[in-house]
Amino acid sequence: QELVQSYFDLMTETKSLRKFVDRARADLEKNPDDLSAVARIYYYYQRQGRTDAVQQALTRYRLGKERRNAKWTSQELYTLARLEQGLNAHAESP
Repeated sequence: QELVQSYFDLMTETKSLRKFVDRARADLEKNPDDLSAVARIYYYYQRQGRTDAVQQALTRYRLGKERRNAKWTSQELYTLARLEQGLNAHAESP
């Protein structure tokens, strides 16, 4: 979490956050199975407190894989579950 915080602090200082999320969206558009791109979008919106946008990104990713009958790797399932847990913990905090 500290590493993510430092990374986003640096991007804020260099005013490159918008480019970061735009690149993640473009990567996801090129490859809808790109979990790394979804994770980048997740952390971008999480930092803004936009749990609605985070949930939408995770749900869209999951439904897209299911709609395409794409195979899930164990790493993808684990990562998606961890991101969902993080979202739920963040949404429940005061």
